[in-house]
Amino acid sequence: SSPFLSLKHSLSLSLSLSLSFSLCCAVFAQTLFSDSCLLVMTDFVVITMYLGQLLPIGFCIPVVILMDVFSNVSPSIIIAMCLERYVAICMPLRHVELFSPSRTLLYIAIIWFLCFVATFADLFILLAFSTQDYFEELTFCYYEIMFVEDWHMEMRGLYYICDCLIILSILLFCYTSIIVVAHRASADDKQSASKGQRTILFHLIQLILCTLEVICPYVEAHVISVSLDTYLIVRFFNFLVFTILTKILSTIIYGLRDEKLRASMKLYITFTRKVHHDPNK
Repeated sequence: SSPFLSLKHSLSLSLSLSLSFSLCCAVFAQTLFSDSCLLVMTDFVVITMYLGQLLPIGFCIPVVILMDVFSNVSPSIIIAMCLERYVAICMPLRHVELFSPSRTLLYIAIIWFLCFVATFADLFILLAFSTQDYFEELTFCYYEIMFVEDWHMEMRGLYYICDCLIILSILLFCYTSIIVVAHRASADDKQSASKGQRTILFHLIQLILCTLEVICPYVEAHVISVSLDTYLIVRFFNFLVFTILTKILSTIIYGLRDEKLRASMKLYITFTRKVHHDPNK
């Protein structure tokens, strides 16, 4: 029965991996959408800051709410994709059941709902403890305008810490589980497991950057009270490293897995090098 179980496990793993790739593409489209919207809105905020254009708080609140939702969607989607990799490799017999197309859409809807819940909780607290004059004040658009009470900012910081610890625990669990499966698997299964292991490792690096991005608003809130010029420099640095770079990583990871895109990029890089080293140019 052992060879039969091994063959059944291999067939189940192959089926789950082929199905999971199409599901990953559908889920990855959510990160592309949220990241694109976040980058467009962040560009708007950065431009207004460099122009020194102050905006009413009432105008900035919807902007920062959407930016916070979009910024939370990507890490949540990444966690869902890591769990999908874990099920596909460690539990291939249940992958088709747990990650069917209908359930995948349900998971995506739950992720979006949870991302909105945390942000709207901040909005309700703001409305309860602020006056109408507060919304008419002029300021730059950053999420800290949602906090009118010190305890509210401390509560939000505690929420971020707990969220990061949960995300890190899930990633480490998935990564170690796939390592164990990779050591026990056959040659074909070991290749698939090692590929999933590398994917989760890349996601771990990306989520570390996302975690560091959490402390950026607190640093910026302290710097803006000291010097506006320094604040603009710090804000631009954080935008490039923790916003642009983290969004590029997902595109690189899943874009290079596509054979046609990988071949096109290789052709483009090779052609560029040839043109660069052409002695007649």
